[in-house]
Amino acid sequence: MVVYYSFIGVELMRYYRRANRLNLPSRRPARWMIFLIALTVMIGFNSLFAIMPKKVAFANMWMASLTITGQFVLLTYHIIRHKYRYYTAYPAAMSRQKDTGSPKRRTYKGKLTREGLEEWFRNEKPYLHPGFKITDLVEAMDVNRTTLSSFINKTYGVNFNRYVNRLRIDELRRLQSLPGNENESAASLCRQAGFGEVKQYYRARNVELKEERWG
Repeated sequence: MVVYYSFIGVELMRYYRRANRLNLPSRRPARWMIFLIALTVMIGFNSLFAIMPKKVAFANMWMASLTITGQFVLLTYHIIRHKYRYYTAYPAAMSRQKDTGSPKRRTYKGKLTREGLEEWFRNEKPYLHPGFKITDLVEAMDVNRTTLSSFINKTYGVNFNRYVNRLRIDELRRLQSLPGNENESAASLCRQAGFGEVKQYYRARNVELKEERWG
């Protein structure tokens, strides 16, 4: 234990010497941490009494137990109080860390029109990919997400997900009408149309059927 704590002491001295030289915010250990290290060293010294006569060694066991209990109480207290940093942070250094500035907001330059949106969907067919998201459309159209979502709602009367699912349903119907797909399974055709699974298609279709039923 003497050798072990000697190496720890050397490493701590090197660390704090380097922290002082580089003007780091952690230049010295917190006071409660110094006391904790002192208790740990005491345990090391108490272990030396194990080679003494039994009466002395037995009495020293109580000292060691009290020291370990003190460590436990000290650590528990600071954990509960959220003060378990083992170094003292200087306010000036912390204020420099906080003063990083807020990131600049992105500016969008795209122009959103119904003709341009529908032409892009016809040419690119992004809905054939199950993972297609509104953020992908934001990047393609170079418009704000809120603006894009509001535009789709006002133009088509549905949200983005329903708009994309409608295109997938139309694609599925087209695939089902092709002569070479008579033997294709429903799951295979759904995947080709952009649905991740058949259940997703049924959910989308049921939503459209309910709207048609209730007008």
